[in-house]
Amino acid sequence: MPPHLTSGSAVMPPVADPRLLATVLDHLTDAIIVTDAQLRITAVMGAAERMYGWSRAEMVGRYLSGDFTLQFPDHDGAMFAAQIAAGGRARANARAVRKDGVWVDVDIQMTPLLDDAGVVTGWVSVARDASPMVTAARQLRIREAQLRGYFDSPGVGVVIVAPDATYEDANEAFCAMLGYTRAELASRTWRQLTYVDDLEPEQALLDQLLAGTRDSFQVDKRYERKDGRLIWALTSVSCVRLPDGAVEHLVGIVIDISARRQADEQLRSALYDNELLVVELRQALHRVKTLTGLLPICMHCKRIRDDEGYWARIEEYISAHTDALFSHGICPECLNVHYLQRRQK
Repeated sequence: MPPHLTSGSAVMPPVADPRLLATVLDHLTDAIIVTDAQLRITAVMGAAERMYGWSRAEMVGRYLSGDFTLQFPDHDGAMFAAQIAAGGRARANARAVRKDGVWVDVDIQMTPLLDDAGVVTGWVSVARDASPMVTAARQLRIREAQLRGYFDSPGVGVVIVAPDATYEDANEAFCAMLGYTRAELASRTWRQLTYVDDLEPEQALLDQLLAGTRDSFQVDKRYERKDGRLIWALTSVSCVRLPDGAVEHLVGIVIDISARRQADEQLRSALYDNELLVVELRQALHRVKTLTGLLPICMHCKRIRDDEGYWARIEEYISAHTDALFSHGICPECLNVHYLQRRQK
């Protein structure tokens, strides 16, 4: 490049060895194309051949504006063309088509070459392969869309909380769960919405998280709704940390478990009632095996009349109506009457 030409407002220094400059430029990862004032290509350097798929011989002499296809997103193309038409620097992200028809994402910058009078005598186009950056941005957008989908999940409350306990954001499910709007939540803290009896246990876990001794925790807690009602919720809290380890913000996943807690209470109540019933049945069974009231007994043979009108020996009746068992023996008086006196006779 002649030493009297300038690139923008900077004077291009003279090159002692043009071959050295060409060698250096050919090892650049950027595609460099030099044109005249009409955008006709006069030189090709750097990674231009690799990026566009054309050889130097095929590109020199072609017009950058007509023989090479560029697609610009949104209104970037019109702005890019207007900046070139005004003779100023222009930069934009675009998609260029290679010789083989494959599209490549590029970050392209056009810089005018001016003579001593400030007249544009040519252009230098520097294009950098932006495919990795575009792919990363696309993946980031997909990830953000996925996270937004999780955030806006209708069945689960999601909140973003600052380290000072103020609500930074909340999804519609959480707002509906507590009866507040996003704007109303922004002026409140999680402490104000937590039932007073549940504050201390959760604060202890939160202190550990802020101190870095844990990264997450999960609790069953009660929230106070805007209308004053209490609801039970399973709350899972994790944190996003800065490079120095400090907490940037907290992420809470909140699931309404009021119905489950009510069912648990009903189950515990039913079990308690069943235990009482078992005790009552055992007591009733014990009473069944206990003889009470008047028993009709024969004054001579000592037989007892049962409920069906039959007369049974006393030991048979008692065995049938109690847990008592009998073993037969003889008392001294009966021994004397029935055995010893008979022998004496």
